[in-house]
Amino acid sequence: MSTRPRPTESSEAGGNEPRTFSARDAALLRRNRSYVAMGAAPLMVALATVVGALVTGTAGFLAATPHLFLLGILSLAYVLQQNPAPLRGSGGIRITPAGIWAGSTLALRREELKQGFVVPGGDEGVTVRLELRGRWFPVSLGVLDVATGEQILDALGLGAHQTASRVQVLGEITDWPVARQLAATVLPPVGGLLAGVLGILLTGSPLPFILLLVSTLVFTLVLGVARRSLDIGSEGLRFRWLGRETFLRFADVRSLEASDRLRGGKDFRVLHVVFRSGAVREITLAQKGWDGGLAGAVEERIRKAFEAYQRRESSDEDGTVAVLARRARDVGSWITTLKRIGAGIGEGPRDATIPRDALLTIVEDPSRADRDRAAAAVALGEGAERGERERVRVAAKVSASPRLRIALERAADEDVEQAAIEEALASLDDEESAERRDVGDATTTSTR
Repeated sequence: MSTRPRPTESSEAGGNEPRTFSARDAALLRRNRSYVAMGAAPLMVALATVVGALVTGTAGFLAATPHLFLLGILSLAYVLQQNPAPLRGSGGIRITPAGIWAGSTLALRREELKQGFVVPGGDEGVTVRLELRGRWFPVSLGVLDVATGEQILDALGLGAHQTASRVQVLGEITDWPVARQLAATVLPPVGGLLAGVLGILLTGSPLPFILLLVSTLVFTLVLGVARRSLDIGSEGLRFRWLGRETFLRFADVRSLEASDRLRGGKDFRVLHVVFRSGAVREITLAQKGWDGGLAGAVEERIRKAFEAYQRRESSDEDGTVAVLARRARDVGSWITTLKRIGAGIGEGPRDATIPRDALLTIVEDPSRADRDRAAAAVALGEGAERGERERVRVAAKVSASPRLRIALERAADEDVEQAAIEEALASLDDEESAERRDVGDATTTSTR
């Protein structure tokens, strides 16, 4: 049996309230200056070539400068992002309302923190990756195990049940079969080349050839390297790639699994989304060995969000949510009715009242439709107490749906105009109609 001390928590609060937490086995992982110096070495050499050219008046010194400069930027960025062979601090980690303390030093203030992830495994074991506002490169904490990492995120208000998170994963093209990838990346340049040759024959000018070839090459480059934005929220996963959005709701998902997949001689980490319909969609997260633990962190975050959803998944057997339905009302009349429901003013069976605790439960339940959650938030009305408004704001913060987030934030705002709420609710109506049209597209990909 291990005798190592376990994390301790000196105080606890629900929601996103600041919490005090300490982990004696956790440590701040500082960057190794030797590796930083090696990463910056090409930049130093590039600077030396410029100085040499200025001192001697010999332009030949500058021949390698652009290449050294580019290599230096890439190598330094890699070292700062991946933090190889970090130096482990001492004194443990303490989290207070002020921020994160490493020993007796306040290492990070809470307002600096943007989002965080638990990275299950790697060269340094389990780590907590913290992304900071206004900074390109993350800060890492070494922790005893995944459970400790999750406790740290919860204490910071960055847990999967407390806030949505956004990451960049590989582009959608990596989900396609190899034949389709080749067709998408090879045919456009070949077509551009042939069209350019035809343009030269017809016009006698090389300009059409150059324009077509360059444009198709740029298209192919963008298609191949463009990354996909992934929002992980309480109700599902939202992907954005080259202007196209896909929202996979946990309500349609039976299970989530991950595995390694060899493609084109490269090893990728793939998420398998198994829908209730039996269809499976594969989502490529990262290439193993080059992601710095990103795939593991994303998997862990998605798993926690899905588990939290499953714990909250519910039905409307008592018809509570049906009372909030818009029916044939215009948006303005609907809002008026919702506020009367929340205030306990009923005019008949169709305008029954709902207890405020029940309304808050609906707002916080990711298994409910976005429109119902927003309607419940509006029903709480202008008379909502501070604690009720804060719970609505937390529900907004954890959502992966931008339109729901806006609707909840406006409903929680004491000074908001009714026109702004009407606009938000109407936008949700439009989004849900579009999702119903597109749901087939998200669930028709069979196992490859």
